[in-house]
Amino acid sequence: MTSEPLNTFNIFNVNPDPNEILSKKKLHDTEGKVNLIKLFKYSDWIDLILLIIGIISSIGNGIMQPLMMVLVGDMVDNYNYTSENNSMIDEEVNHMIVEEVKESVNKVVVKMVYFGVISMVLSFMRTFSLFVVSQREGIRVRKLYFKSLLRQDATWYDFQESGELTTRIATDIKNFQDGIGPKFGMIFQIFSMTITGYIIGFIKSWDLALVVLATVPLSCFSFTGFQMVAMKYETKALSVFGVAGSIAEETIGNIRTVQSLNQEHKFSEEYEEKIKENEHFNAIKGQCFGIGFGFSTFFTYATYALGSWYSNIAVRGKGGSKGVSAGDVLTVIPDIDCQSTVGECPNECNGNIKFEDVQFVYPTRPSHQVLKGLDLEIKKGETIALVGTSGCGKSTTIQLIQRNYDPNSGKITIDGKDIRELNIKWLRNQIGLVGQEPILFAGTIRENIILGTREGETLNEEEDD
Repeated sequence: MTSEPLNTFNIFNVNPDPNEILSKKKLHDTEGKVNLIKLFKYSDWIDLILLIIGIISSIGNGIMQPLMMVLVGDMVDNYNYTSENNSMIDEEVNHMIVEEVKESVNKVVVKMVYFGVISMVLSFMRTFSLFVVSQREGIRVRKLYFKSLLRQDATWYDFQESGELTTRIATDIKNFQDGIGPKFGMIFQIFSMTITGYIIGFIKSWDLALVVLATVPLSCFSFTGFQMVAMKYETKALSVFGVAGSIAEETIGNIRTVQSLNQEHKFSEEYEEKIKENEHFNAIKGQCFGIGFGFSTFFTYATYALGSWYSNIAVRGKGGSKGVSAGDVLTVIPDIDCQSTVGECPNECNGNIKFEDVQFVYPTRPSHQVLKGLDLEIKKGETIALVGTSGCGKSTTIQLIQRNYDPNSGKITIDGKDIRELNIKWLRNQIGLVGQEPILFAGTIRENIILGTREGETLNEEEDD
């Protein structure tokens, strides 16, 4: 009775040579870098499917990040809209603006949640699929590596260090797995994120995108150059580390012979020499990585500074153009001219107010109709109260009586006369308004009270008291 080995994870049960490469071609010693395609030459169809899933997920995850920044920008724009328009005196308009901003922000937040969930799923798919690919490839390459070692003849072994060969199983294959694992997907993620970011940048502000693009070649060349030098020294460090491992393995494996010959010090010095060489190469590699990363960080912040500087210039330029166009205000005749002397000025005002089928929407929010066919009659001496939720038109009704706005349709009359036919100064002098919140201008209380007197009237001491 025979027992078969138990596979704890079937997806890692791989065919050591699915493409039958070893049976087709005799192995030869090769030097130099391996291109990207050769990294996956031992892959089967399962590996290729997982690899495609990982690459697509990486690209999708890279696209999501710039889109998330667009949503953050939309949210900031909504709050800027509130701060710019919240200085209006009309409380009802302010309330509508705040509600509209809340609604817009809520929509942005919902989109951000959706994007976050999509990004989480894509990140999981990228990490899982590429990790499985790296493990399957690592298992397969280890089997092929060991099988290849057994195929070599004695002449080939005469030129190799046996200890170095076994050490490379742990170091080289681990690096190989790191190179085709989740880190491999980061290449596509960063690439898609960069491309998407610049596409959005050119759509939003092509001139600013061109300005910040100027520092990208400097950042890429500096980082890539130092990284290439660092990788060269990393290869040397790995080679020396393999030799050191070979010395340690041979010494420990033949420790009785070494001790009988009193050569412990000699082998210790050889091992220490190789370790120092490895440390030296790693130190140079670390310096190269550090300098490259430092230059990359410098150019990144330089990009921020350059973008802020150009944005400031652009905003000043746009502000200047707006200042020029603001001069056109001098020639604009408003529909409701508070300085106009035109209009009827009756000798008396009884105060009979009537709204007849009044329709009204604010110009800043044309989609929201505040008053829909309001019919209201207020007779002389009557006291009425308008009750309702915020935004239902209470303050708007007062605004229309004061002629801060004109209704879109219908009419408002006082003592049977359309208020649009009355002199606006005379009309507003007949109205006393106490706002929900007191508004005081700079100065004394007496000076604020005098602002409400009619032209030519004075405030005597008794009234002042």
